[in-house]
Amino acid sequence: MEPVNLPQPMRDILRRYCNVEAPEALGSLKQMLARPESAPRAALFRDQLEQTIREAKVTPEEYEALTGEDFDSQQELLAWLRKLWGQLYGPEA
Repeated sequence: MEPVNLPQPMRDILRRYCNVEAPEALGSLKQMLARPESAPRAALFRDQLEQTIREAKVTPEEYEALTGEDFDSQQELLAWLRKLWGQLYGPEA
């Protein structure tokens, strides 16, 4: 199931950097987001991630289709997305 509720670049970023088969990629994501040439994409991703958390815009099934990560409930997924936010930006969205 392709996540129809997730816009680009969020879909590609989650697929590439949050994949269960590449656990070390989170550090690479932080580096990519910090690069000056990535500023427009990074700002858009930040806004999209915040909106996804606030509006619960992705289901566990959609997230699993992107990343291979299995969550049993929407609450577990949202908790993970909040944790991801904290790892990338500090205090929760």
